[in-house]
Amino acid sequence: TPARISSTQGTRCTLHSMKITTLLPLLLCSTIYAQHPRDFIADDAMSVLSIKDGNAINAIIETIYEKTESTSAKVEYLDIFLSQFIDDPTAVDLSSELLLVVEPTVLSEGQPPAGMFGAMPHMQIICKAKEGRTLSVSSSSWLKASTTVDGWFIASGDNKVNVRKGTGLSEIFETMPDTQAGWVIRFAPLWQQFGPIAQMTGGMFIGSMNKPDLSGVISKEQRNTTASARKAFKALTAWCATIEKFSFGADIEDFVLTTTVEIESKDKSNLTIDNGSMHEMATYLNDSMVQYAMSGDFIRQLLEIDERTFDSIASYASAPPTFLISSMRFLANVAEENVVAYGLNSKNGLTLASLIDVNNQVEYLKEASTAVNSLSEQVLEEFSMKLSESKMPHTWDISMMGEDEENQNMMDAVVHPGDQLRLKKQGTERVAIAFGPQAWRAFGSPYATSLSQVIRRHSKQVEIDFALAVDFRDFSTGFIEILNEINPDEQAVLSQSPSAKCSLLYGSTLGGAYVEAQLNVMGLAILFAELDALD
Repeated sequence: TPARISSTQGTRCTLHSMKITTLLPLLLCSTIYAQHPRDFIADDAMSVLSIKDGNAINAIIETIYEKTESTSAKVEYLDIFLSQFIDDPTAVDLSSELLLVVEPTVLSEGQPPAGMFGAMPHMQIICKAKEGRTLSVSSSSWLKASTTVDGWFIASGDNKVNVRKGTGLSEIFETMPDTQAGWVIRFAPLWQQFGPIAQMTGGMFIGSMNKPDLSGVISKEQRNTTASARKAFKALTAWCATIEKFSFGADIEDFVLTTTVEIESKDKSNLTIDNGSMHEMATYLNDSMVQYAMSGDFIRQLLEIDERTFDSIASYASAPPTFLISSMRFLANVAEENVVAYGLNSKNGLTLASLIDVNNQVEYLKEASTAVNSLSEQVLEEFSMKLSESKMPHTWDISMMGEDEENQNMMDAVVHPGDQLRLKKQGTERVAIAFGPQAWRAFGSPYATSLSQVIRRHSKQVEIDFALAVDFRDFSTGFIEILNEINPDEQAVLSQSPSAKCSLLYGSTLGGAYVEAQLNVMGLAILFAELDALD
């Protein structure tokens, strides 16, 4: 009857509804836990490197090389990297996630101890083969065993592949950055095992530095160098003992590469985050070639480095001359945040503008003026720059002293005759410093400068110690303008675009430390290609 049919249909509908209701949680659970290949990672994994879409990364690199007509186009860099592990890296499906893992090695029952530092961790690689292709371990790699599970190829540096069968994911993924490439290192357990090895080998190496010369005597300079190395190594190992975890992330969007590093410390801090003054000062900077900001604490930490270390750094990198360090140390004690901008072009030559938060404007200007006057002879000897006190307070006229006419013309193109170094009050709590032509405006109305944008991105989460914004094209075009002025018969032309802006930020968080770097890889590649063409 219709009633009976209707009743039967209702019962079937109810049963179907109950089955669907029962099935939905199972489907959801399977979706949640079906995280291949992450399911295979051990709970106590020490390190995991994840590459989500290698094809996209290769395509971006290839586009950059094709745009710059580089001979390196068509080079598959991920294939080169994977050739260390896989016999035929072209068989790897790079559209699927690829994992490189470091896991602790567990000795089998009855297996003899593995040295004085215990069993060393082993590497594991997890990836998927392309349709119809097979994968095998490279004979030149340190991988010893391999297997395939659910279509995923797993190769291990251990003698046996131990496939994890637990539910959920290893806790190491809790801090894995959601980026195209991510890397998490649980540093504490790694340092627990490798720390004693590092301390032993480092101590032996530093001890070997104290070698006598041909006369059989260890020089005073060598003893000092060894003492500095021992002090630095002790500080480094002490810092390593405080680290819990490292997290790295890398993303490319619109050909801008953004990399981040988060360092998680064992001891959490009660940090107060306030970047307001630093951000505000950054909005007044005019020149955009190089802009950077430093906190007072960061400057004082840098200036704690002894003179011998500064001398060794200056031998291969740009560092302040040793004679400036003592004056900088004193001034840093009465100053806090500061921002700096450099410019370089044929109109103004080399310029510098800086704003500094100070505890006492009068005291800072007085001590800064005393420092400049006391260092004038050394500045002349070191930089061939003569500073003469001007009629205006806290102001010096600048003259470059060339060795000959050609050298003088080159110096005058960089630092123009009539340029000045000026210090003055800015508001009630700041001091402004300007180095450049008298008619040049060192500061402008507030706007979103390159540096202020870098600071603003993380101003609420990171207590910023150092921030840098640099446009390498701006620097290059300015440098070319100076060269053209020095050599009018050999004119070089460099276009004004595209920009090659890059940035760097370092600071502290509630959990530890944070670093971010951004590179306009397309802009840099085009700029380098243009500079090569000028040669």
